[in-house]
Amino acid sequence: MKRLNIVLLAVALMCSASITMAQTTAKELKKAERAEKKKAREQQYSENKEGFLELLNDKSFTIKATTLQSRNSFTYNVTPITNFIKVEGDEVTVQTAGGMHPGYNGLGGLTINGRITKYEVTEESDSHSINATIMFNSPVLGHSTMYLSIQPTGNATARISDNWGGRITYRGAFEDLSESRVYKGMTII
Repeated sequence: MKRLNIVLLAVALMCSASITMAQTTAKELKKAERAEKKKAREQQYSENKEGFLELLNDKSFTIKATTLQSRNSFTYNVTPITNFIKVEGDEVTVQTAGGMHPGYNGLGGLTINGRITKYEVTEESDSHSINATIMFNSPVLGHSTMYLSIQPTGNATARISDNWGGRITYRGAFEDLSESRVYKGMTII
């Protein structure tokens, strides 16, 4: 009986040791898998950043907004095809469209064209994000400033402020102008 107890105890100890080893190797495999995914994500972010910098330097991009935020922090979900910021060379187009009534542009909002007067792109050294400051003049808004922040995932935030205290924030996808589909309404002037 004593031998049987000793044998059973030895078998139980060996089983628990093998289970512990299996758990350790499973943890190590998960850890290695996470590290590999992180490395692949970092590589993708670096490639995205290079592409975004090229688009910014060529001045050929759109920001298709999925949300607009007013000066009073009210947030509105919008349609990206008709709510966008487009930069093409030295021209900038800012459009909003609500769809409830015709509005100034025929889409229930405003379409404003302007000419870029100052354009500055800065890279964040500690992260993969890119910032840009774009100053432009338009007959409707006068002198305005756009602060643009692009994340490595392709999400962008653009805050436009004018000299009279007006402010609107566009949040959405940063895209190449040649690949982007937007519908432009009638301009005010």
